[in-house]
Formats: sequence, C-alpha cells, structure tokens
Amino acid sequence: MGFCTTRSMATALVTAAALALTACGSEPGTFDPAATSSDVNAMTGAFESPVIQSFAAAAGSLDAVTAARAGFTVGQLQSATSRSRDAARYISRVRSVLGTPAAGLSASSASIPPEALGKTFVYNTAEDRYVASDRAGAPGDGVRFVLYAVNPVTGQIAEPLNEIGYADVVVDEGSSSLSAQVTVVSGGITYLDYEVEVSGSGSGGRILVDGFITNGVDRADFRLDNTVAFSGDMSGQFTLDYSIEVPSRDLSFDFDMTIEGDGVTGDGTITLSLELSGPNGRVDLAGNYSTAAAGTLDVDVNGDDFASINITAESTTETTIEIVGANGNALTEAEREALENIFDAFEDGFDVFEDLLRPIGM
Repeated sequence: MGFCTTRSMATALVTAAALALTACGSEPGTFDPAATSSDVNAMTGAFESPVIQSFAAAAGSLDAVTAARAGFTVGQLQSATSRSRDAARYISRVRSVLGTPAAGLSASSASIPPEALGKTFVYNTAEDRYVASDRAGAPGDGVRFVLYAVNPVTGQIAEPLNEIGYADVVVDEGSSSLSAQVTVVSGGITYLDYEVEVSGSGSGGRILVDGFITNGVDRADFRLDNTVAFSGDMSGQFTLDYSIEVPSRDLSFDFDMTIEGDGVTGDGTITLSLELSGPNGRVDLAGNYSTAAAGTLDVDVNGDDFASINITAESTTETTIEIVGANGNALTEAEREALENIFDAFEDGFDVFEDLLRPIGM
C-alpha cells in the first residue's frame, strides 16, 4: 500500500539539519518511528533560537555594509521561502564559489573592505539600516553586527530596539584559498560557530565546512566536505560527505552523495547513500535521484527491507512522493511520517549546504 503527498520542494533549513540522526554504538534492535520523529523535532529545535532568527534578519545588511557580495546569509537558517530544484541551485552555488574551470577560484570579491575592518555595526531606526559605530569589541580582522529581537510575524528587526547579541564575521583571503569564520553570541553563549574553507584550481576544488549550532539545550556539530572535479564547460562531479552529531541525543549522521551534473543548467543525477540511526532505530536510504526531482530510494530499517520512496515532479515548485511498504506491507501513520520527515530533510539539505557557503559565495 502506498501513501502520496504533494508539498513544496523546500521547507525550513532547520528541517534539513534534522536529517542528521545516526547514533554511535550498538545497532538498535527495534524501530520506534514516533520517537524518531521526536528526534527530528529535537534536531530542528537546535536551529530555532531567537538569536539565530535575529541573525537571519541582519543577513541582508551584512551584505550591504561589507559591499563584498560575501553573502553571509547563513542567517537565513529560519527561511521558509519556497524553493525548487534545490540540487540544481546548489550546483550553481558551488560553481560560483569555485569559479569557471579556466579561471579557478576567484576570492577577491569576498574580502571585507579595509574601511569596515574592526568596526561594530548597529541598527539605525531612522535610516532603517546598519551603520558603523564607535563601539569596541569587533575583531580587528573582521566585522561585528549587533543583533536585535525580531518581529515573530515579519521576521524583521522589531522597534523599539532590543539588543540580544552579536555576530562576528572574519574573512581570510589567499591567492588560491579563502576562509570565513562566523560566530553568533547571545548572553555569553555561542549559538553558532563555524568556518568555511575553500581551495580551488582550474580543474576543480574543495569546500570544507566545520562547526556547530545550538539552541542552548541541544547542540548539533556539523561537517561538510565537498569536492568538485570539472570535466569541461562547467560540467563535472560534485561529491559531498556530510555528517552531524547531536551529543545530547547520542545521534549522528553519515551522508555520502555524488552529483554528476551540469553547473550551467543544473541538470544532474544524484547517487545517495544515507544512514540515519539512533537509540530508536536505524534507517538507510539508497538510490538515484535526479535534480529534476524524479527517482526512487530504497529504505531499509535495522538492515531489513522496509519501504521505497518514489519521487515525481509535478511542476517547478511541487513534487509528489509515494511511500510504499516493502512486499505490499501497510505502513502505519507514524512510520509514514518518520520516512517522509527523513526524505524532506534530505531535500532541505541542499538549503543547508548553500546557506553555509554564503560567507564565501559570489
């Protein structure tokens, strides 16, 4: 028996991070789908602190102030904007970061202007924008942005201003490499801290993202190792090795994916191998999935055939997934919900990757 649902290709980035649920230690003997969904919610919660929402509200101003096009819009962690063809867009993002095969990495556009270095920027309500201030505390080789409480409906900075923290951004540029360090702090607690490192040449490159995010209760440690080998005319092989660990839940995730694609059109085929496990069970997804949103993933639970996920594109913004129990077995509502959450998390993972690359994007 099958279960079909049609929904937006992309939801909040935080759901993507919820995908990362693989536990160390002995293999669980049972599968508790409701508890697995609870784990997904706990992971989502790690990305939902008010200060991260405030960072999102400041993201556009970070771009404008630095005048560097160095996106810094990892702050879009709470974005629920509907997006389509996430893998295609991610390929294009990697292409823009690494440059063309002929030119290789071009990092000059991501440098922070000298006049901004060491400055702390505060929000000016009269001008509706961030402006440089005389405040101390900013890193000498970077910039600091004061963060404020946001309107929960609009996501914009609320007035009167209520200062809740700050974000520091440091960019280090080399001739063929680039790194950016992003740190978000509130009340003496570091809620987001990660580094992006990029190196490249005319034939390809490597992007490494390493850090953590927390809501003050649960912490998610993440690492993304992305290598690209161009085969000419912006086509190539994009390989991702992604992992997250959640110590408070004894959970971790290992995600291996290869995209054979065209960086101009975004067309390509994804080969996925995903293991999600924890005290409540282990789920493996494997198969091929195209950037045109079509394909089939086989699902094993605790090493046994369990289901398949069939994906069909309905339009440029909608896709239909059908979750079918193995051997004609009916799935419970809790089982269907758990598998759909995992698949949604995989789809939204491209938003995670893209947003984490923004500090060194073009």
